[in-house]
Amino acid sequence: MSESSMKKRWFVVLGAVLVQLCLGAIYAWGVFTPALQATKTELVALLSPKLLQLPAERTEEIAAVKAKIKELEERRDHGVADPSEATAEMSEMAAELARLCATTVDEVPEEVWAKHHFEFSGKKTSAIFSAGLFSFAFVMILAGRWQDKVGPRWVAMVGG
Repeated sequence: MSESSMKKRWFVVLGAVLVQLCLGAIYAWGVFTPALQATKTELVALLSPKLLQLPAERTEEIAAVKAKIKELEERRDHGVADPSEATAEMSEMAAELARLCATTVDEVPEEVWAKHHFEFSGKKTSAIFSAGLFSFAFVMILAGRWQDKVGPRWVAMVGG
């Protein structure tokens, strides 16, 4: 087999990888949805305190509560603590975290909220996902028909 035909085969592989990346990006949309739909209070719990530009004392308070919740989860999951007691204590800590986050919202500078607060509705995030999935499927149908006419090599090269 000639060296030029070996190089051409790599274009097909590259095209296949790019198609998989596109499809993966569509399905990865679910990772972004919670942050896009979150309220300011929920974002305080989700985002890094450094990103939120919080004072050191508040950062330490939030980190301590999150660490306690994580410790309780691990103890419950590994059978070290009584599940019902651990769950009750976790509920108390979650309420404390919610209280901390609610009182912290006003401490976050407006420029941070301008960059990170979107509060999309469920309909908006679903519409974005649906449009992406529809576009991907529609282009795949067109590419399949074009492939029947010109062959897979050209479709893979143009699509990649």
